[in-house]
Amino acid sequence: MTRRSWSLQASFCLQVKFTNSLEKRLDDLMEDYNENEKQTTLQKMNKELADVQKILTEDFEAIVDRDNNLSKIGARAADLKNKSSEFKDRSSQVKWQMMLRNYMFVGIAVAIAGVIVYMVFF
Repeated sequence: MTRRSWSLQASFCLQVKFTNSLEKRLDDLMEDYNENEKQTTLQKMNKELADVQKILTEDFEAIVDRDNNLSKIGARAADLKNKSSEFKDRSSQVKWQMMLRNYMFVGIAVAIAGVIVYMVFF
């Protein structure tokens, strides 16, 4: 083997060793990066899931509150309907009472006049 070929072969071996160690180091770094990226992604996903869960819980609570409010409004509407029906009935009674009170003297006067006319002419 000549000195030149030996020097080329040694140089090639050094390059291979350097390349192998560089590749191994790069592979280790990539693996660490990928693991960190996976953990970071997993942490981000867990945070997003927690945020979604919080939003859904708040929305569910809002729906339950709306349901309670609608139930209260429904009960008030039914109560209002009953009260309005009672008011209508009572106002009809008051209307008849006021008509009787206002026209009672006219009715009595017409009845007396009718009795007098009946007695005089019959």
